[in-house]
Amino acid sequence: MTILATAIGEEWFIDSNGSGMFDDGEYFQDLPEAWRDDDEDGVFDFTGAADDEESRDFNENSSYDGIDGLYNGILCEGPTECDGVSTTTYVRTSIVLTMSGSNATIGFDNTGDKTSDIAGTTPVLDVLQPTQRMTVIS
Repeated sequence: MTILATAIGEEWFIDSNGSGMFDDGEYFQDLPEAWRDDDEDGVFDFTGAADDEESRDFNENSSYDGIDGLYNGILCEGPTECDGVSTTTYVRTSIVLTMSGSNATIGFDNTGDKTSDIAGTTPVLDVLQPTQRMTVIS
């Protein structure tokens, strides 16, 4: 399962002249619209099928837009490399969550006796306090 988290923000850039603003000629990360990359290939897949990858349509034009060659952000002073219409975009990150079908139970060992402190459970893995070691119990 792929989980995509987005927030409204701006593309990052390297402020090579230290002005605190994006100026023409500075390196920036040009982001396409965000999408949930279900097959983890780095490419937005859309064929019209029900199981297509889902995109977040930031500019609400009902289609997926790739990179635009412009800096999308509010810190822009470069007259030719900035997007004059949208000053923000979706910044994002995603994770792949793999869940298993095992019968493992996760519990907390607050007493140090290597058993779960949750009544009625027998853990396979105990998650301990940050100062203690994680213990696998078989």
